[in-house]
Amino acid sequence: GLSPDQLGVLVLHGGSCRNPLVKAQLEEEFARPRSLFDHTRIITTPDLDASVARGAAIACYWGQARKTPLVTPILPEDLGIVARDGKAVRLVEAGVSLPFPSNGLFECPPTFYVTHEGQKTLLVPFYSRHKDRISGIVHVAIPPGSEQGDPIHIKLRIDEDKVLRWWFSINDGDLIEAPPLHHPWSNTHLSPAEAALAEHRR
Repeated sequence: GLSPDQLGVLVLHGGSCRNPLVKAQLEEEFARPRSLFDHTRIITTPDLDASVARGAAIACYWGQARKTPLVTPILPEDLGIVARDGKAVRLVEAGVSLPFPSNGLFECPPTFYVTHEGQKTLLVPFYSRHKDRISGIVHVAIPPGSEQGDPIHIKLRIDEDKVLRWWFSINDGDLIEAPPLHHPWSNTHLSPAEAALAEHRR
């Protein structure tokens, strides 16, 4: 609920901020003409190494002992799926409070279809941040007896701890839960060529 002009100070903390390039690039970005953050000061916490651990300890105490989260969990990046025609469809916007939705399940707007008789699996790629960054693939197991053209509906829920959960139904049948996806925003799904290269390196 804040706008950029309400941010007065950016505090750098964590050992990575010992790298002078971090602060230099931030200062350069913030100093740009018409920057949203041109009036925001950048400072460094006194103890870079311990600040993250202290913050985690305080957050755990408030979250576990007092059941009061200090920081509202939010979706870090846009989440979307890539439809059959290659069109990226954003499902959830970055910054949305978690869990999402606050109750129930969210139905993905595009409808998928069984493409041919005897199809066993439908692969639904999903992206985070932008459509060129495929973070993973949801495998929809198509039960025997499904016919070409049967509609496939996908629903999702993102937990407070950012676990992505998917359900799907075929031809308006019962919802079937797909395996959950942990840490989808830190993953990048490898292309076949990248997977082969990684295997070669191993």
